[in-house]
Parts: sequence; C-alpha cells; structure tokens
Amino acid sequence: MSSEAFGGSALVGLRIALTVLIFSLIGIYKNGFSIIPKKLMPRMIFCGILIVLNQAFFLQGMSMGTPPAHASILYATTPVFVLMISLILKEEKVIFSRIFGLLLAFSGTYWILGNSGLSTFGNGEKTILFGVICWAIYTSLIPPISKTIGAKEAISRSFLIGLPIAVGIFLIGEKPNFSEITPFAWYGLFHIAFLTSIVAYSIWATALQFLKPSQVAVFINLQPPTTTLVAMTIYKQVPQEGFWMALPVVLFGVWMVQRK
Repeated sequence: MSSEAFGGSALVGLRIALTVLIFSLIGIYKNGFSIIPKKLMPRMIFCGILIVLNQAFFLQGMSMGTPPAHASILYATTPVFVLMISLILKEEKVIFSRIFGLLLAFSGTYWILGNSGLSTFGNGEKTILFGVICWAIYTSLIPPISKTIGAKEAISRSFLIGLPIAVGIFLIGEKPNFSEITPFAWYGLFHIAFLTSIVAYSIWATALQFLKPSQVAVFINLQPPTTTLVAMTIYKQVPQEGFWMALPVVLFGVWMVQRK
C-alpha cells in the first residue's frame, strides 16, 4: 500500500500537492477563481482545512497497520455522522424512513465485513474515526459552495486552501527513503490523487448539488458489496458467509434513504 510505502505524513503532503498540480495541468485554475460570497468564505476555508485533516487522519491510521476491513466499517458510519451534522445545521429534517434506511445500510455493510470484524479498536482505528468525522463535516458544509461555484472548483479550491497545511504535515513528519519507493507505490500515489481526490471527489460534490448530504453519503455503503462482486467476477473469489443475505439489506437501505 502507498500509505505503508510513503508513511502517513509524507503521503498526505504528496497526495495534496499532486492533486493541486493535476488540477493546474488540466486548467482548473487557468481562468482565475469564481467569486465566493463573503458569507461562504469562512465555510470555504474550513472545508479546505477539513479535506486535509480527513486525509491526514485516514492515511496515518492506515500506516499504523489498521486492516482495510476495519477502515471500511468505520467509513460506513459516515452517513450517520452526516445526518447528525445536517440536522444540527438544519440542512435536513428528521425523516424516519431515511434514518431507518441509514441503519439498514450500515447493518448490511457491517454484516458483509463482519467476518473480518472490528474486534479491536486500537489507535489506528481511532485515528481513522477522526478522519471519518472530518469527511462527514465536509460533506455537510460543502453543498452551498458547490452550488455557487460548481463542484469541480469547490473541490479544487478546497485542496488549494489545504495545501499549506499538507506541506507543513510533510515537513514535520517522518520522511521515507525515496530511493526505496517502488514504481507500484508511485502508481498508487497517482491513483489516489487523480481517481480519488479529483474524479471521485468531484462526482461526490456534484451529487451534493442535487441531493441531501445524507442521501449522497449513504452510497459509501455500496463500496464493500461492489468490491466483493468485482472480486468474484475477476478473481473468482468466494464471497464471505452471509454476503447474499446482506447485499439486499444494503440495497434496500440505500433505496430507503433516496425516497422522497
């Protein structure tokens, strides 16, 4: 994994810097910046801080040896945190079918990942949980900005604002021996910078222009069953016990959240 090859601190700085570089190369910053209303500027700055903290906590947690299944279970709680924050901000109303759907989707996800378990909750898991909370707050705060200046610019501006913090984390953290970094690890860095930070985050922000934060966040629960289905198709892996019972639970939960 890139987090193990580079180390959490170095990977945060490199990922954010590479993301900003790619945004620059594809011309996002070429024509200047759209004007953000003054009342949204504190929110924009806070979102830039949050997006870096999310990466810092997640990558540091993974570099501490946290099993990927544990990280998946923790990130499956994102919709719950998003709904709680959105209710506090009065961005959403209490809709019992939505709450029920969130709980169902999380239960199905936990069922799928349950054989890997969350039997231990060490420092790595605690660190990743802080990252989950940062991402939930970001998801709840970014929609007005995304609607005002566009999803791609909202994401690119977030990374640009967070870049100095990411550079600081890189400078004070432990540095890897770059001569020992494998080509596969460098590819992993490019993958998370381009496909995750740019493509996936832009799609996420675009969806937030049309749906409530909790309706977008719940889709994160589709990742474990989708990964399992791909592994079955490509690598002929046998799914975990109970997968076919948990899958409809996840799908029904996601559907319940999307109901008007």
